[in-house]
Amino acid sequence: MATTHKYLFAPTGPVLREYYRDRSPVSIITGPLGSAKTTTTCHKCLALMTEQAPNRRGIRPTRCIAIRNTYGELLGTTAKDFRAIFDDLGVWKEGNKEPPTFTMRFKLPDNTTVHHEMMFIALDRPQHLAAAADLVIQSGRRWVKLQ
Repeated sequence: MATTHKYLFAPTGPVLREYYRDRSPVSIITGPLGSAKTTTTCHKCLALMTEQAPNRRGIRPTRCIAIRNTYGELLGTTAKDFRAIFDDLGVWKEGNKEPPTFTMRFKLPDNTTVHHEMMFIALDRPQHLAAAADLVIQSGRRWVKLQ
């Protein structure tokens, strides 16, 4: 029997709510440590995955990139928070020459399937930075967090 997941999320406050609902090609959120920017962005990514139009085969393909200054920051905060929310929906891959990636595949109630690739790239490895510049981001989203 398939496992069913239900994610309920309500951004706290008007700024996070506006950011969460924004579907512009570029949306930016800033705020103090602990203000739910990362959690809101994670749930916004989930919303974008499910809103992606399905292709002829009923697949909603998306790819996003989370970018931080260093891999310490990236893996210790952003990737850790993303996995805490979505670990049961995907597979984490880390190592080799590729940037860390979280791949998600899950069915929606309309019988379409989300295929999502979340890449985690830091700016401290030139080879990963060059790879990020060449990527096709199907959902048009890059999640950049510079502090």
